[in-house]
Amino acid sequence: MRRKLRIAVISIVVLLVLLLLAVLGLYLAAQHEPEFYRQAMQAEPEVLRQGSDRMLQRVTVLKNDVRRVGQWQTIITAEEINGWLAVDLVENHPNALPDWASDPRVAIDPEHVLMACRVQRGKVKGIVTFDVDVAIAETNMVALRIRTAQAGLLPLPLEKIAERVTTAAQRMELRIEWRQVDGDRVAMISVPPPKTDDDKAVRIETLELREGEIYLDGTTGPVEKK
Repeated sequence: MRRKLRIAVISIVVLLVLLLLAVLGLYLAAQHEPEFYRQAMQAEPEVLRQGSDRMLQRVTVLKNDVRRVGQWQTIITAEEINGWLAVDLVENHPNALPDWASDPRVAIDPEHVLMACRVQRGKVKGIVTFDVDVAIAETNMVALRIRTAQAGLLPLPLEKIAERVTTAAQRMELRIEWRQVDGDRVAMISVPPPKTDDDKAVRIETLELREGEIYLDGTTGPVEKK
């Protein structure tokens, strides 16, 4: 009887140790930082502010360009986006992110966009990363293809991610439709074109991912009469 009791106690202790190690492993996996995020977070404050300033300047120039009839284009770099996320977003749009998310950063290459941010809910914290494709499906419609979503190294359920994307789009009064493409969920988001003073038609025609940047172009012209 004593031998059986001793074996039972040892088994319980071993089970508890294995459970503790499993929980610790999950916690450490959730803390994993992608290399691109680690590098982006090491940028000097002055570099980030300069990037933010350039981003705001590009947006101002783009707003002026789309008011004129003809073609327009712009290039926005990942450095500028990260600068804006680190500086202007924090200083001038503090309520844009939910209170459990902070420090968003991006990396861009011709194949996809990587996005990551810190999240904390209660005592649970980690790095959430998204791997997405972004393209213009048709005029003024963006296709956002979610390939993976992870908390550290742990996969997140894409169904929940889709729900959050839908909620965010609805808050911004954007129309969104979900489709399945080769097993991936694709959000088709209708982007309302910028308004001009005399109601010219603004068409976003190209969104191209390049190494470290996004190229965008389109045209502004008379409104087509039906």
